[in-house]
Amino acid sequence: MTRTRGMEVDDDQTNTPKRFFFLFFKGIISNVGSLISHASATNAAGSVPSVVRLRGESVEKMAWERRGMREDELSGEGEGELVLEPGTLVELRRSTTAINAVVLAASYTSSSRTCSSSGLTYLSLTSTGEVWPHTKDDVYFSVPGVVARDVVRMCGGEGEDGEVPEIATTQPQLQARVLVLKKLRQIQRDVEDAMNTLLSRQVDVYALTRAVDAEQWGETTLEEVARMFGPVNRNPNPTRVVRHPGFAQIFAAHKYIVANPVWFVLAHDYATSKRIRVRPAGDVQRLRWVEGVIRDQGHEIDQFISLCHSIISTSPPFLLSPPKSTSSTTRKWSPSAQIFIRHLIKSLKPQHPAQIDPYLLGVQYIVKKVYPEVDDVFDEVVHRLLVDIGAIAPWQDLTQLRAMSEGELFLGDSPTPNPRIRQSPPLGPDDFYPTDPAHDIRHDFGDMPVYVIDDTNAQELDDGISVEPHPSSSKLWIHIHIADPTSLLPPTHALAKHAEKMTQSMYFVQGACAMLPRSFTHHDRGGFSLGCTGGEQRTLTFSVLVGPQGEIEEYMVRAGVVRNFVVASYAEVDAVLGFVEEKWEKPFVSGESSSTPPPNLTHLEPHVANLRALYTASQAFVARRFRDGVFTQSRPVAKLTGVVWPHTTDVVGFPMNTEDGQAYTYTGYPFFSSLPSPPSSPLPYLSQYQTSAQHSLDTHSRSLVAECMKLASRACSMFCRDHSVPILRRWAEAPVLDSEEGLRRVLQARTGDGYLLWESNTKSSSTGYHLLGTHLLSDSTAGYTLDLRGHWGLGVPPHEGYVRCTSPLRRYADLVVHWQVKSALIAVAALHTHSTSLSSNSSSTSTHTPKIPPSLLPFSAPRLRAFAIHNQAAERFRKRIAGQHEAWWGVAWLMRYLEVVQFLEGEKEGGGRYRFTASAVMRNNNNNGFGVGSPESRLESGSLNRHLPDPKRLLLDFPRGVLAANNPFRTLTATLTAPPETNRDSKKMQAAVYLTALGIKAVLTEEERGARGGGGGDTPYNIAALRVGDTVPVQVNAMRLGLKAYCPPDPELPYQDARNTGGVAIAVGPSWTRFKTKSQHFLGSGST
Repeated sequence: MTRTRGMEVDDDQTNTPKRFFFLFFKGIISNVGSLISHASATNAAGSVPSVVRLRGESVEKMAWERRGMREDELSGEGEGELVLEPGTLVELRRSTTAINAVVLAASYTSSSRTCSSSGLTYLSLTSTGEVWPHTKDDVYFSVPGVVARDVVRMCGGEGEDGEVPEIATTQPQLQARVLVLKKLRQIQRDVEDAMNTLLSRQVDVYALTRAVDAEQWGETTLEEVARMFGPVNRNPNPTRVVRHPGFAQIFAAHKYIVANPVWFVLAHDYATSKRIRVRPAGDVQRLRWVEGVIRDQGHEIDQFISLCHSIISTSPPFLLSPPKSTSSTTRKWSPSAQIFIRHLIKSLKPQHPAQIDPYLLGVQYIVKKVYPEVDDVFDEVVHRLLVDIGAIAPWQDLTQLRAMSEGELFLGDSPTPNPRIRQSPPLGPDDFYPTDPAHDIRHDFGDMPVYVIDDTNAQELDDGISVEPHPSSSKLWIHIHIADPTSLLPPTHALAKHAEKMTQSMYFVQGACAMLPRSFTHHDRGGFSLGCTGGEQRTLTFSVLVGPQGEIEEYMVRAGVVRNFVVASYAEVDAVLGFVEEKWEKPFVSGESSSTPPPNLTHLEPHVANLRALYTASQAFVARRFRDGVFTQSRPVAKLTGVVWPHTTDVVGFPMNTEDGQAYTYTGYPFFSSLPSPPSSPLPYLSQYQTSAQHSLDTHSRSLVAECMKLASRACSMFCRDHSVPILRRWAEAPVLDSEEGLRRVLQARTGDGYLLWESNTKSSSTGYHLLGTHLLSDSTAGYTLDLRGHWGLGVPPHEGYVRCTSPLRRYADLVVHWQVKSALIAVAALHTHSTSLSSNSSSTSTHTPKIPPSLLPFSAPRLRAFAIHNQAAERFRKRIAGQHEAWWGVAWLMRYLEVVQFLEGEKEGGGRYRFTASAVMRNNNNNGFGVGSPESRLESGSLNRHLPDPKRLLLDFPRGVLAANNPFRTLTATLTAPPETNRDSKKMQAAVYLTALGIKAVLTEEERGARGGGGGDTPYNIAALRVGDTVPVQVNAMRLGLKAYCPPDPELPYQDARNTGGVAIAVGPSWTRFKTKSQHFLGSGST
């Protein structure tokens, strides 16, 4: 047995599926047999023995509830189209806890022991005979209709209140549940038979599915693997044993894949796509080699650990200076050292929560040998080790490192194949269209001004707006011109395939990872970013005739040509229209006036009338949504600005694909590179951290552009509706509230543009979060569909629909829309050669509108449905990466600020309020909320004294008075975002909160009253008495950087609670309470 992170695991369990299923099946037989015995003893009167009612919870259920809801459930988005009807067989997984169950009921809940956020909670009867609550995100395998609905009702499911008794209370209920358990037992037997068939035939599934290239990832599907689990037939090819695998083979294949993470990794969208990534043979070989060296105590591991000690002791990184990297002249990485470093970096790759991390044990051994004082090896400690030995730059955060280590994202330009124009079809992967497919039907907009409005640092300018008067003075034509890369780029091109893999452009604080290379989008003669060529450019234009009340009266969709670009920033348009500058709070700067020079507006002055007309029209749509009862939550979020980041071309400092072993030396940190030398004021540094709320940003010119983009998306959907073109539409359901009175109170609390604020509104004494916490049962859910459906958050009615089409330079799904719509335009032009534009009244479908034959379109309805599943999961995955990245750098900035403050206050390390280790900031007491060592910890590789320059110079850079003038940590407050709940491990109360002044999420937990340390406090409060929306004073206890979730072995640590333990973390609290913050992305409703 091997003990790892508080649980015992059989050494051969992961690699021996037969052993895995024996243990799993043994537990089922024990629980089911016990319940069947009870059923046999019951009498005909229908009563159930009291011993059954008083039965305690199983170990499995306690482990399940202890792990609680996974972090990726907190995206605020709909989870796709996974439907769990009563009677569905599901496999539930949280971490290493897995169990089979049958869904009995579903209900909306605002809080429970395992799900503290509002939403739909399912209740399922498990193979242990217990009823477990869970969400759709806990389900990795499902089969509908396994149990009949009448049996489900007899089990106590499908009641009007959605409640299911945990233990059967009547004889019919008990008998029905026994039938379900017998069904689960039979399913497990069938799965074991399928597994035994595979083992008896000795089929090497990994060898049959891995990539030919030893360094490339392979990919397969669950169905393909299931074909290998069937009975032997005459076909000699083992991959074609079963043409159509049955349920048992598919379920057995699923369990086999999950149980072998060394070979197989579940894709992030596995729950719906059933895609499986196959680990490269080179990675598997290196994994086995590292395991063998550690097991046999080989000299290679001792040499590497000695090298790490030597580097850390002789060349600590110096961080308070501009960032710089240089090739080391004194050392090179040996081949074995490169393997160990690669092993550490690979361990930072996202691991599917349903699988055991195969890198975990090797990483723990290495890190604890280098840092023997570390109690728990979280991924931020691994990151710190890589920084300390110079394997990666200090400014390389884990989010980027994970995403880039396998070439998934590219800082700067993505690889561009050699362009080639092929004169005749078919087109190859390097062939562009020989001519513009829509050349003959393009509408020339002449010299009509096209207003391209975006941020000053925008990477891709893919939309512009024009306005045209209508004979009726109360109406207005608005033309939304979208960049048209599909005029050159076909779906078969390598760039299109790369864009499909990327899903969308990613924006990091260090730079952008573009979906399409800049050499393609910004070419000086043939680029597609609007205005980049200085001449005419092709567009896909959506024109909408709008009425004074925000109604769409007509629409047109045309391939267009535009040339008169007026490029401006949001700030410039706001200034020319007389609006105040958008508000960004600077919590660390007191009363600083803006030093930004006034913008030059001469190029916009002739266009003031057009811009004002566009703004007036856009606000009619905002007012219409307000009348329709739409509301949006708004709370502050944080961002870093004004940081000069080094240009990074290499993913990591050591060679991943070369053999020269070159090592690098890194110094400095980007946070301080923007200061002048010598700095005359610390304000440039203190101004880098800013916060703002959505309601403050969604105004003026930003609102103008956003409303026009929504118009284009509605027109696109109506065009596809009227021409029977299959297209992916975005839908969103209205949130579920508890009553009409609750809805009335929420609507009354809105601002004039429909936002619910954290602070009290003059219309209501309660804050928006107070009201939502009281009345909200389920947040708005969203997803993709080919059907006509409304979008509640955007005010789009069901008969119109909403198709994202305005960002083809940065979203692959928008490229798909452009290919589809332009093919339809070309087809219609062929059917009606005398028409170059298409129009329709939005209130009804024209009877003469031509229907497009499916054969003329590049994407069929089935293909789009399959793409929708993949795309939604990919977008959700990318959104989580972006949120983790923002949280990483926000907390990193706050940690550095505390270091500087304590140093200037004259508090020496160990004697001040905080201690600073390689990966955390902790208050000096024995109960700081982090399992990274006692106050006497010897982990000082990242300590303050090693990174700060001469204190006399630092005092000049950061005067004490300036730092003390506006230190938000001294008056920090937190607002509850979820009801308090009991931590199952520490038995103390906790609640999710938000640190409003810093724009960061947190969790408030109870602390021992005797563990106040140096913090103290005079405002204690009872967490259990708090409600959603309450604001309480807090103080910082600890901070930590990281992303990956681990379970600390100490059950007394509040860090091991009903949520994931990993992530960027801040622990704060008043007196005897504290917080911890997780790296969850910031949620917002109503996004397009």
